[in-house]
Amino acid sequence: YIDFISFNLWVTPIIIATRKGYNVIVAELIRAGADPKKKDLIGQTAFEYANAKTLAVLNYEMSASEEHKEPIEEEEEDKDEDA
Repeated sequence: YIDFISFNLWVTPIIIATRKGYNVIVAELIRAGADPKKKDLIGQTAFEYANAKTLAVLNYEMSASEEHKEPIEEEEEDKDEDA
């Protein structure tokens, strides 16, 4: 699971990468479906741990992933109308 919360550290892989400033890994995790809004044990997300550069990567990748999502709901509605 890409959003697995480590029971030793109570954080997700994207939070670890964000805290370390591993921007390429942060971008790859988001592209693979990781959720940077998932909270750790104390209620923090990757956004709260990000430095300025990593925050820019998070925002860019999140906006890019939103642009590339297909309108699944519209396709399902079209199928219902055809039936």
